[in-house]
Amino acid sequence: MRRALWVMVAVIAAAACGCASQQKHADSLTRGLRSYHEGLRWRAFEKSAIFVPAAERAGFLDAHDAIREDLRIDEYSIRRVIYGPKTETADVRVEYAWHLDSRGIVEKTVVAQKWELRGESWLLIDEVRVRGEPMPTIPEPAAEPGTEPAADPGNAPAVEPATEPAVEPGTAPAVEPATGAGAALK
Repeated sequence: MRRALWVMVAVIAAAACGCASQQKHADSLTRGLRSYHEGLRWRAFEKSAIFVPAAERAGFLDAHDAIREDLRIDEYSIRRVIYGPKTETADVRVEYAWHLDSRGIVEKTVVAQKWELRGESWLLIDEVRVRGEPMPTIPEPAAEPGTEPAADPGNAPAVEPATEPAVEPGTAPAVEPATGAGAALK
């Protein structure tokens, strides 16, 4: 009986240590998410870059420096955090309200991020826009096989507005006879 009691105590202690470790990882991610997004919001990109894998940091900093004077993140909201096994991975949804100074239009974008615990540090492994307006520095979702990629509205050719044919003063435009299903109603 005594031995069974000690085994139960050992199992409970091990479970408590596991829960404490998972809580520590969750707290660490919460701090990391806040630091990363605050760095983006206040254009302290070097602060955010420490949460990007070392091999990708230079590209991250170059992309953000290129848009530094135009992109403004007005606010962000962590909408959802779903932890993987042992809380060593996490899928995060973030909603940004942002604008470009050059346009002055506030946009909203929802981004899916994948975070991974490597050693003692959480790193942003991947992110992609899932809803809202395309946002500078945020990758677009990959096109489904067999579909055409969506056109970039920012690079679309300008469409000339339709113009009415010129009518000289004092004359009425020609009216064509009605045809089709709507003709019977007249």
